[in-house]
Amino acid sequence: MPKGTSWDIILMGTSHAKIFSRNGNYDRVDQILSKRIFNLAKGGGHGGIFPEQLMLSRFYADGNHADTVVYLVDPWVFYSRQWNEENYFLEDEPFDIRLYFVALWNGVGRSVLINGFQTKLFHRWLLLEPASREPKTDKLLSVNDTQIAQDKKDYYLNGLNQETFLHYTMLFKQLVTLAEENNSRVILIFPTTLWQETPGKNQVLTFFQELQKKHPSVEVHDFSHVITDPQYYYDTNHLNSLGVEYFTRAYLLPLFHIEREKTSH
Repeated sequence: MPKGTSWDIILMGTSHAKIFSRNGNYDRVDQILSKRIFNLAKGGGHGGIFPEQLMLSRFYADGNHADTVVYLVDPWVFYSRQWNEENYFLEDEPFDIRLYFVALWNGVGRSVLINGFQTKLFHRWLLLEPASREPKTDKLLSVNDTQIAQDKKDYYLNGLNQETFLHYTMLFKQLVTLAEENNSRVILIFPTTLWQETPGKNQVLTFFQELQKKHPSVEVHDFSHVITDPQYYYDTNHLNSLGVEYFTRAYLLPLFHIEREKTSH
């Protein structure tokens, strides 16, 4: 985590946001947007609301600033503790005693802390290498509905649990408030996938619309189905490098053109 730095954009979310930095995509996105970008997203199933809120809090606490928080939101992170307090999100983070204390204070499972600590004791942590910078060129030839059905089972571990949903809406409100208190603009985006229907999305969208009433500066953009050609994906819900570049040019770039137009008047 940097200290005392200033960024144009923070990217947040799950692997749907992390892909903008993988496989050399960071350089392509940076060039297209002409923005200084820091990616706080966590892939590998570690990017739930709870881990991301902790990361954002740590970012600001270390004296950093970002003009805009761009959060690519997956509805499934609202419906299970296994993507949040019970997720082993510390295993790919360098050991930081402050982070562990904050996580413990906020109700993280004891097994999560133990797992995070244990991963630093074994040699595989020392052998970790930077992710490949080669473009992700894998692409689908068609939409696999069977795979999509399996993906939904894997992501929605507890179905659409309403008590859990309400809990994470409260945590998400805290995240938005934290960003606003630190003078960051907030843009919420439903990422594009090949899924025809995303369980829970309409409920999350309704929550976002209610959130906007108290936080008028928050923007919400539903890009769930803006790219439907399988050649832009390497699986049913992740863009390949060509898809990341296309999405950035066609959908992210206009958001910041609008920003420049507003500030020029």
